[in-house]
Amino acid sequence: MTRRKSITKNNFETAIKDSAGVIETIAKKIGVSRIAVYYWVKKNSKFAEPLILSEREKLIDIAESKMIGRVKEDDWVAVNKVLSSVRARGRGWTERSEVSNEVQISDFLSVEKKEEIIKNLLNESKPKTVSKDNKKGKR
Repeated sequence: MTRRKSITKNNFETAIKDSAGVIETIAKKIGVSRIAVYYWVKKNSKFAEPLILSEREKLIDIAESKMIGRVKEDDWVAVNKVLSSVRARGRGWTERSEVSNEVQISDFLSVEKKEEIIKNLLNESKPKTVSKDNKKGKR
């Protein structure tokens, strides 16, 4: 009979190192299913969740360090990304978007309706011709 592996605080703490807080990685290191890890974390949340969050923060720190390196190398894509980040927004660096409250009636008209209006306007602007009957003068 094979003994099922169980999760302990010790093997969880060992498995979470260099896992970036990814449950799949932790489960593989311990030799259990992801569901088992999720269940164990839920039961031991006061112990496990701070460790998971700490690992995820380490990953973000590594990514930020790499980004800083790219900025120092004058990578303008990286510069733009950093300036549009939440931290730089407090200094006024944001994506600029313009909002207008101007609405044109034509925005709401179908192509057919626009054509009809144009035809009517053209007909109104044509000089009116006097018919032959009107010239002879019906008085």
